[in-house]
Amino acid sequence: MPSDVTTGIFTLAGAFLGSAGTLAVTALTVRTQRALARDARDQTILDRQYADHREYLLRSTRMMEAANAVVAVTHDGDLARNENAGLLHGVYLAQWLSYAEAHSAAHFACPEEILAELTMLHTATMKFGESVDAVWAAAFTGEGHESALRRWEHEDEEVRTKRTAYSTTVVRSFGRMRADRSLA
Repeated sequence: MPSDVTTGIFTLAGAFLGSAGTLAVTALTVRTQRALARDARDQTILDRQYADHREYLLRSTRMMEAANAVVAVTHDGDLARNENAGLLHGVYLAQWLSYAEAHSAAHFACPEEILAELTMLHTATMKFGESVDAVWAAAFTGEGHESALRRWEHEDEEVRTKRTAYSTTVVRSFGRMRADRSLA
C-alpha cells in the first residue's frame, strides 16, 4: 500500500510540474508572439509612412516637370495657336491634383520630426504653382511675362532647395527610426 501511495504522490507531483511547465512555456510563447506581432505592425506602419513620403516626392517631381513644360511652351509666343499648350496645361493641372493627394497622405503619415520640412516644402510648392499660373496668364495677355518668368525662376529654385532638405530629412529620420526599431 505505501508504494501505491508513493507512486500516486509522485504521479500527481509530476502532473503538476508538467502542467506548470507547459503553462509557463505557453505563456512565454504567447508573450513572444504578441511582441513579434506588435513589432511587425510597427514596421509595417513605418514602411507605409516612408512609402507615402516617397510617393509625395515622386508626385512633386512630376508636377514640377509638367509645370516646367507649361512655362517652356509660353516662350513659343502665341499660345492660342499652339496646339500643345492646352494639353500641357491640362497635364499640369492633373499633376497638381495628384500632388495634392500625395501631400495629404504624407501629411497624415508624418512623424513630428519631418513635419516642419514637409510644411516648408508645401508652402514653397504653392508659391511655385502661383508663379506658373502667373507665367501662363502673362503669356495670354502679353503683359508682365518677363517679370512673371523671373518670379517663376526664383520660386523654382526655392522648391528645389526645400525638396532637397525635405528628402534628406525623410531619409535620415526613417533610417534612424528603422535603426531604433532593430535595436528594440
